[in-house]
Amino acid sequence: MKIKFVITACIVVLSLIQSKAQTQDSIKTYNLPSVEVVARKNIQPSDKFSYGTNYESSLFNKNGFNTLRRGANYTQDLYVEGFKRSDIKVVIDDEQYHNACPNRMDVAASRINPLEMDYVDLSKSGSVNNSGIYG
Repeated sequence: MKIKFVITACIVVLSLIQSKAQTQDSIKTYNLPSVEVVARKNIQPSDKFSYGTNYESSLFNKNGFNTLRRGANYTQDLYVEGFKRSDIKVVIDDEQYHNACPNRMDVAASRINPLEMDYVDLSKSGSVNNSGIYG
């Protein structure tokens, strides 16, 4: 008799809990107007370049670098005051790039699109981010 009473009490309690759980939620839906974002880069007339096949070398050569083209379709090696290849530390957006290939097929200058560059900076000090021996 006690077992039937306990089972009946459990069923009543569970049905009350279930009836409370099925009430209307208080979720509200907001419909906002759409927003269109348009970005434009203003290029001053003095900063315009002819974007030919030699654009990368003209960008680097005017900022203290020298470049050496190794063929018609290959990327260019950077030379700065006697330093070359892996002697030069290349940091792009606070990320350091190493020359991965011993025959320089994967030079660090090929990691970027020169048309997307704003400027090239040559730092002649050892105080660049994480600089030092292999730092």
